[in-house]
Amino acid sequence: MKVLLLLSCSLLHINAFHLMKSLPRYTDSRLLASLDDQNSVNRRVFAGATLPLSLAILSFGGQPAHARGGPASPAELARLRKGLDGLDYFLENFDKETTVCKPECARNPDAIRVYLGLRSTTHPLYQAEKILVKAQDNLDDDEDPEAFISATEAWNGAVAESNSLAYTSSFGEYNPGGGKDAVEKYLQSSRLEVVKARDALRGICKVLKV
Repeated sequence: MKVLLLLSCSLLHINAFHLMKSLPRYTDSRLLASLDDQNSVNRRVFAGATLPLSLAILSFGGQPAHARGGPASPAELARLRKGLDGLDYFLENFDKETTVCKPECARNPDAIRVYLGLRSTTHPLYQAEKILVKAQDNLDDDEDPEAFISATEAWNGAVAESNSLAYTSSFGEYNPGGGKDAVEKYLQSSRLEVVKARDALRGICKVLKV
């Protein structure tokens, strides 16, 4: 129960971003007055989405293992490993994967969201948080659940932050006072969060022995 409750609480950040995908993208000039304003608005929107998600997830936390669908299947665990390999490749080829030339070259921050599984239902990391809830029941009795919880919290937090920064970077060139430098600034900040997410996922895979 304690493990599920702590893990469920850590999922609030990433679930808020999945909810964000169903919300309209604001393009009003007042909202896009500056990069910092945009970033601030994004965070307020995500924070506002957190409350109903909190209630839903915490009520779900009292359910037994069979009700939450655990343990995770071998195929689901393999998705985590495949996603980790994808993030390794992405970070090794970051400039290439975040640049689109047609024919003029420009940065593509949305590639970050693609590799984190936030853009396609067929990506191995799509809704990875659901796999992590189920994977609690894959832990051996002699394993320390705190290591799993810590890695999962780090993953969820890094994914949420990277998503926010990549989203902000996408508007950097069009905002007043912005430009390519602003795009690059937020893009690189997002990359650092991807590194944290990759490292956390590696820790998760290690605990799960996948």
